[in-house]
Amino acid sequence: MAIYRYMIIFFFSNALDHKFIGCPISIENAKYSRNALVFNVCFVLGPNVDTIHYEGVVKKLAGYMTSLEVI
Repeated sequence: MAIYRYMIIFFFSNALDHKFIGCPISIENAKYSRNALVFNVCFVLGPNVDTIHYEGVVKKLAGYMTSLEVI
């Protein structure tokens, strides 16, 4: 049985005149070579974009990607 976790806290970063918002995911299962699949859903946005509008989208997309892997 796969156990998956959302990191509830998003990460935000500014680099190279862009903003990054991400949601790291960890799916723990013995079928993976290191007993876990770790990935990050990340959006790269312009420097003046308000990231609050994208938090829900990033979290929902991370949930969809997790569901596709777990099924």
